[in-house]
Amino acid sequence: MAKSSEQTQVDFIVDFLRKGERYNYILAQFGTKWHNVSKRTFDRRYKVAEIEAQYEQQRIKHKAEQSIEKQSIELGLKILTVLERQAILSEIARGEMGLSKPMVVDKDIVSVPVVPDWMDRKNAIAELNKMDGSYAPTKQEISVNKPVIIDWSGTHDNQTDTETT
Repeated sequence: MAKSSEQTQVDFIVDFLRKGERYNYILAQFGTKWHNVSKRTFDRRYKVAEIEAQYEQQRIKHKAEQSIEKQSIELGLKILTVLERQAILSEIARGEMGLSKPMVVDKDIVSVPVVPDWMDRKNAIAELNKMDGSYAPTKQEISVNKPVIIDWSGTHDNQTDTETT
């Protein structure tokens, strides 16, 4: 374990490394604070400080990755799967699922439970068709067996191609 004065010097350097300062700037600041410490001692402290700073960065990165992973799992649990979305749309299309729509009642806007109307059902069916690819264009393959050459010059008479003499 490092002495308290050594650890103080290392912590001093780590603070500058966190800020993204360069070696020469840190050396100048270190020399201002500790006049009697040699450059070689500073280099040793600097190496230890770099290792501590890297370790600290790795810990921060690891915690951030864990937090992101936890948030993505929580978010993934909230997102409906394709089958769940299709089941909801199918219930709307059949008129089995009740919906709530905003309506004006006594000059107030209230959410009233309603049975899906024709437009709701039509939209649900259209969305299901989009999901399963029913709207995709049919693919047709066109093949050309031999090229067709058209003479647009107008110089071609109804004569045969053989020479007559």
